[in-house]
Amino acid sequence: MSAANTDHVLAATEALSQRLRQTLHSERLLIAPVCGAFAERSFALYEDPSLYEWISLNRPRSLESLRADWQRLETPLSPDGKEAWLCWQLQCKASGQVIGMVDADVQMDGVATNLGYYIFTPHWRKGYAFEACSRVMEHLVDHGAHTVVATVTVGNLASKNLLLKLGFTYHQLLKDNDTLRGQSVDDWEFVFRHPSV
Repeated sequence: MSAANTDHVLAATEALSQRLRQTLHSERLLIAPVCGAFAERSFALYEDPSLYEWISLNRPRSLESLRADWQRLETPLSPDGKEAWLCWQLQCKASGQVIGMVDADVQMDGVATNLGYYIFTPHWRKGYAFEACSRVMEHLVDHGAHTVVATVTVGNLASKNLLLKLGFTYHQLLKDNDTLRGQSVDDWEFVFRHPSV
């Protein structure tokens, strides 16, 4: 790819990321783009080992490392400039408590390659994941996404059922697709296609 084409792709992806990196609202949640300033009120929530049962998220080493990671996401581009890497923090409108996170990697061709979420353990089983993911997916579709892909560790029935409720369909088994507590694990891949496709 020529330098001119590379610059064009980068500029287009930057514009896409800025359109998508918006604060969203649902009935109970404020869904705000992650920034470094959020780290202090969130750090302690990552201490609960139950959070890591089904996700390959690394526990933050320190408050400073979490803040630095989230500051990098304030400019949400993949290293090659071809994807918008988007991440939102979920906050309860009524209490102001931090509920969890939703993220998505979005390409210029309208495919969101990696929708993910986690809810901090004090807020499990309250319907927040469905509410947040529904709103984020609506936002992605409104801005041109026609296909959304998500993966779930084999055995994580709660997340599998959530994706089915969101309108995803099972696509394939991905062998050794992730690492969980130092062990390779298989993933189920699910795909959502907008009816217009």
